[in-house]
Amino acid sequence: MADHETQPGTDLLSPQQAEAVVLLAAGNRKSDTARMVGVHRSTVHGWLHLPAFAAAVEAERERRLAELRGDPLPYLSGLRAWEDNAGRVMDTILEVALDKRHPNHFRAAELILRHLAPEAPSAGPTADEKLIQGFAESRGWEAPDGA
Repeated sequence: MADHETQPGTDLLSPQQAEAVVLLAAGNRKSDTARMVGVHRSTVHGWLHLPAFAAAVEAERERRLAELRGDPLPYLSGLRAWEDNAGRVMDTILEVALDKRHPNHFRAAELILRHLAPEAPSAGPTADEKLIQGFAESRGWEAPDGA
């Protein structure tokens, strides 16, 4: 990883260890970190017993926390991107629900209904279709003919 050269305390670590520092500080599990840097998980476990490595992981965690406290905008933009993707997922589910020829039509409709009224019992096909149509209209969609 190229960033390890700029992080304090990582000059004593190998490139694999420096990459592992960043991955562990980001919350990755030891086994996942080991796989990503190309070593056995017992190697990562052993590195954590080395004072320089353990200190570098802790320093990277602290740096990440300070970054989060100082400027939340990168994290908020990540959240916005997630929300945008969630909207696209709902649009796709809605498209499938409105296409009565799609093999997952009923399953998609059920997902939408659970999203709209998670505690409500099924009200029958006519009421369900009205709920789906209302949801489609709220998303700016027009139902195809026959929906």
